[in-house]
Amino acid sequence: MAPVPNPPPLDVTAAFEGRRVLLTGATGFVGKVWLALAIAHLPGLRRLDVLLRGRGDTTPRERFTAMVDGHPVFQALREQLGEDTLRTRLEQVHVVDGDVAQPHFGLSEPHLEAFRRDTDLLLHCAGQVDFFPPVDETIRCNIDGALHAADLIASSDRARLLHVSTCYVAGNRTGFQPEAPVRPHTLDGRTVDLDAHLQEIRDRLGLLRLLFESPMGREHVAERLRRRARLKGLSLPEEGSEEWERQRRDEFRKALIAEGHRIAEEMQHPNPYTWSKWIGELLVDRALPPERRCTFRPAIVESARRFPMPGWNEGFNTSGPLIVLIGTAYRYLPARPDHPFDVIPVDDVARGMTIASAALLEGCHADIYQCGTSALNRLTVGRACELTSLGHRIRRRQDGTPSERLLSHVETLPAPPDHPLGLPRLRDALAWATDRMQRAADHLQAETGREGSLQQQLRRAAKRSASAANELRKIQRLVDVFAPFIHDTPQVFETEALRSHRVKDPHFRVDVTSIDWRHYWTRVHMPGLRRWCLDAAGTGFRDRADAGTAPRRENGAALPSTQEKAARNGAHAHDPPSSGAAGNGAAPADVPPLPAASPMRHDARTSAPGGP
Repeated sequence: MAPVPNPPPLDVTAAFEGRRVLLTGATGFVGKVWLALAIAHLPGLRRLDVLLRGRGDTTPRERFTAMVDGHPVFQALREQLGEDTLRTRLEQVHVVDGDVAQPHFGLSEPHLEAFRRDTDLLLHCAGQVDFFPPVDETIRCNIDGALHAADLIASSDRARLLHVSTCYVAGNRTGFQPEAPVRPHTLDGRTVDLDAHLQEIRDRLGLLRLLFESPMGREHVAERLRRRARLKGLSLPEEGSEEWERQRRDEFRKALIAEGHRIAEEMQHPNPYTWSKWIGELLVDRALPPERRCTFRPAIVESARRFPMPGWNEGFNTSGPLIVLIGTAYRYLPARPDHPFDVIPVDDVARGMTIASAALLEGCHADIYQCGTSALNRLTVGRACELTSLGHRIRRRQDGTPSERLLSHVETLPAPPDHPLGLPRLRDALAWATDRMQRAADHLQAETGREGSLQQQLRRAAKRSASAANELRKIQRLVDVFAPFIHDTPQVFETEALRSHRVKDPHFRVDVTSIDWRHYWTRVHMPGLRRWCLDAAGTGFRDRADAGTAPRRENGAALPSTQEKAARNGAHAHDPPSSGAAGNGAAPADVPPLPAASPMRHDARTSAPGGP
């Protein structure tokens, strides 16, 4: 369905009045903020069901209670509404035991019957957002979950589906991306038979499992574990022991991650996440008529502007690891300065989802809502690097250590991958220096017949050089994972569908043109990451002004191991962003043409963090 021309003002609050909604993904970054927004500003909801699964010995109800009682989002909501009002609103929220990976979400018969008869909207926000998880996990959550959501809607009397996807279903396509349904075609023009493709993937995964469980496969894995133990000088656990089986399962997990990467490359997507979201959209579009569904595509979701509190963030997502990297002594980031960096605050995302849901309930919705800032208020990678350096400089000059204040004079710049001081050149130089120092030490020892102080100094220097080269390899893996967002695939996303709705309620209006990137990045986003994410991720990068505990020293040189966590966690690129000014009457902005992308070196792409 195309947007309704000249639609009447959209009363979001009235659209949800007396409605029953089922929400999935309520424990995720975006789902949690949407849940809080609904509790705060949609008091007319008749019932809000929250789908949760148990975890270990913890029941879904216990998980929800722990979240409401202790999570910062709900602590902020408690302060805004007051304890009594919050408890009254929570009486309309009901926890439903289920799992999106199961047919009909694994609902019990009474819950399934109630959904079919009485639910108005399924807001499907659940998703696996890691870039490189085991591919079977991605399939269960992003593909099977989408199919099960569509099946639920098809079996219901009147329920409609808001399916949260991602702008990056465009895959490796560059340039302007319209708000249009996806097509079963790869970038090079191949037509994909959806059922045959999925069956082939399942067959491949089944064969992989059989190979690992066969005697030959078990011996192959055992030999890999023995070889690794020898190289690292570690003792090998006894075959058949619990530790042995754990390591063997880890090898199978790595094989599944690698298989997901191969599938994404075959389908011309940057990672399994965007491939799985592309497949999910195709399945939903095939299963449901346009009047029963719409798709909400976010770009890169980051810290809240205002709700539930300025700077709120969760997880170590796309900009987090890049901000840490820019905070080190590393100077040249392999990136294109003019590459759009399509960041959107999470509270704008949650508002945009609510607008799209209200339009869907009222029957005046578009097929696709894309949410991003690249078309209307573009932030580029070059500007993000500049603002990140500024944010580091502001904090370090205020309360940094002497070494941090010295580091504040270093500014990271986007540069071509083949820059003389770029990652590949530096790695090659360090490898050359390590080899020469080792050879010199060996030569001197052969000449003198003993290990003197000079030889010892050379070997220590070689060890430091090798360690630095290892850090650069970690950085290269990080950069390779995020290359589509900073170098390889410049994309601008159309965001007119949200702008077409003139929203009456100010609580739900979205205006990305009002984002002041300097203020948001340096005064909201970076302090929010320091407070809520980076210290928790183990970087030691925490804001001393707004941290609740004693300050910790920021790492000013080597990039911490949390890079690999970040690459596994990926971006909140399926969590909706919000783009377009709702109801501001602004004309669509002209989109400047994007220069053609140049190829980037991918020395470590197939061994991205978390991979084999």
